[in-house]
Amino acid sequence: MKNHSYRLFYTIVCLLSAATAHAQIIISAPPETTIFPEPAEYCFPQTSLHREFTEGGFNLSLNYHLIIPNENHAKAGDIFVGARFKNKPNELWLLSGNIWRNNEDKIVSWPSVYVRYDDQLPPIVPISLSYDPKIVGTFGDGEIWIGYGLRTERNPTHEDFQESFDEMMRSGRFSLLWEIKAEGKPYPGELHGESSKICLKATQMERIVYRAL
Repeated sequence: MKNHSYRLFYTIVCLLSAATAHAQIIISAPPETTIFPEPAEYCFPQTSLHREFTEGGFNLSLNYHLIIPNENHAKAGDIFVGARFKNKPNELWLLSGNIWRNNEDKIVSWPSVYVRYDDQLPPIVPISLSYDPKIVGTFGDGEIWIGYGLRTERNPTHEDFQESFDEMMRSGRFSLLWEIKAEGKPYPGELHGESSKICLKATQMERIVYRAL
């Protein structure tokens, strides 16, 4: 595959990834804590699309929140984001950070992980993807799948990611998120799953400010 295929989508795991790869991220001050007199509720959509027009067309961002069931919160595991294209159905692309890798290229000998949790899986995992219509048009229609797998090792080597990937596949712990169409208006393709929102209740909030050196 050509190098531009690795840039099929651009991902932002959290706000920290907006900094450059060479910048050092530090906390600029102690967290600011706000105590609520009563439990406060904060709600947001589980899946959302954001469209921004540019001179060359548009940018489309997909934000998704993967919910981890209670029984797996105390377990180590890995989040996987995969892509398949209808013109090459036997190829699986896995997202690692902001790089897509063809799982059959064997550039590395383990499945690429979107994000890993060595201590314990959190209740909610934010996932963001960006759509590039020019590059997607090169590959044609496709699908984005999201899932997670469990592993026994909390200090894993790269080979342990194979364990969590295989566990995810055996357990069927993955689902179709986005069916992409190379051509589509106003949004290319179709989102799968229920239209839902997530509501969190809290008695206090911490605001942490970061800066790049």
